[in-house]
Amino acid sequence: MKTAKYLAIGLIAISIWNTGMSQNWNLGPVVGLNMCPVAENDSSQAAMRSGLSLGFQAGPVWEGKPWGLRFGLVFNQRYTSYAHTDPSQGLSLLDGLLGGILQGIDLKGTETTLTQTTYWTADVPISLQYKTKSGLFFEAGVYGGLLIAARNRTDVTTHIPLFELFKLKDLGVGGLVTSLLPENGTVSSTNQSTSGLSGLNAGAIGGMGADIHPFVLSVRYQYGFNNLRTDGMPVGVKNQQLLSIHLAYLFSADIYRNGLRPKYNLELIK
Repeated sequence: MKTAKYLAIGLIAISIWNTGMSQNWNLGPVVGLNMCPVAENDSSQAAMRSGLSLGFQAGPVWEGKPWGLRFGLVFNQRYTSYAHTDPSQGLSLLDGLLGGILQGIDLKGTETTLTQTTYWTADVPISLQYKTKSGLFFEAGVYGGLLIAARNRTDVTTHIPLFELFKLKDLGVGGLVTSLLPENGTVSSTNQSTSGLSGLNAGAIGGMGADIHPFVLSVRYQYGFNNLRTDGMPVGVKNQQLLSIHLAYLFSADIYRNGLRPKYNLELIK
């Protein structure tokens, strides 16, 4: 976290110094697609899930120089999940009721809880870019993120092997007893909550892209320095990693005058 802080301060200082050298800025909207690795726990293989990315980017124009500074505000849709397995909550009751009847039969069962979270962050990336004469550029920097919303889906799956062989009513047990015991199957629930999630996050970014007239196409990778979860749950992908593909349309603005104009003057191209 300290490294990200020092890098951000350095890049902001460069931006302030450069602003006095150039009165032109590039700014415009950004739309894109995210790819986020998601795994249930440390031992499971991560799968990629896609999300949306919307925002804007800006930066001063460094006339006649290959270097440039870019920053912005981007809203990213991300995902995370975790799973854990515990003994079934109905085991103690089963042992008390059926232990004497079904001696020698294993009554063990499990409850597997899978929580999948879809959440949105407001990220502020700051990067230093190097652009070649052909328009190809490379970038590296840092970002800070704020968690703004989260939706959780929880699936609790009960598995008791005994109940796969026969039902309690086949043994003459029913009524209130069976209503108190767990059943095999999955029960799902959803809620809107950011409980257990880190509200502030930071990390490093790196990527490349192409500046094609007023359009800028870029591929950016973000790596979070801290774990998203603060409740100690065994998350499969601990750091907030994100691969984004962005398309931006940039305008050129004179900070000493009003109005925006396309990044490139089409009349001059003619």
